[in-house]
Amino acid sequence: MAPPPVAAMPPPPALSRPDWLPDEASDAWLVAWQGFTWMDDLRAVAGSHASRARALARALVAEWIAADRAAFEPYTWSPGIAGRRLAAFALHAGFLIDADDDTLQAARTDDRRLMAAMRQHADRLERMVKWRGLDGVERIQALRGLWMGRAALGAGRRKLTKIARQLALALGRQIHEDGVHRSRSPARQLELLSDLVELKAIAAAHHLNMPGEFDYAMSRLA
Repeated sequence: MAPPPVAAMPPPPALSRPDWLPDEASDAWLVAWQGFTWMDDLRAVAGSHASRARALARALVAEWIAADRAAFEPYTWSPGIAGRRLAAFALHAGFLIDADDDTLQAARTDDRRLMAAMRQHADRLERMVKWRGLDGVERIQALRGLWMGRAALGAGRRKLTKIARQLALALGRQIHEDGVHRSRSPARQLELLSDLVELKAIAAAHHLNMPGEFDYAMSRLA
């Protein structure tokens, strides 16, 4: 007996225009939404539907870029959120463009907007981290995103080492002598440590050594 025909997978639903700043959303939800940290989860659950997950992620990134070009929203460009977003774009660039070269040099022509957005983020964050009043988690996330973005875009070792040292200094100001983050929040400390471990892993993948100040700050948090 012939096996029953296999039903074809339905096409992905059409993407309605997302609301990037819903009024009812909490600050934590907005940070995750605007910071694109949800891409970690999207990739984790994609499984055999990776192509559909990639299409959805690409569509949302394209929608965000278009919305940002249409109207500037100061909240979405706060240093911490912009840093998270650039880190997400850099971390998932290979997934978004479906390219083997994670330095983005092999990106297709239709991915130039993503690369341009990453350069724009990196350039803006470069200016933001010079703000005298920028400190705390906002500064740390801005510098983390700047390092990851510059690394993905092919910055040299000297540039990346300079950013890493700035990050280490920012971390040092946030860690008490007992190794606890200033917030005294275990959740905040775990999130920060996880972000730094991820950055160090990316540095290793790029065959880059982080400066001793960075490793010392990480060891105090762990």
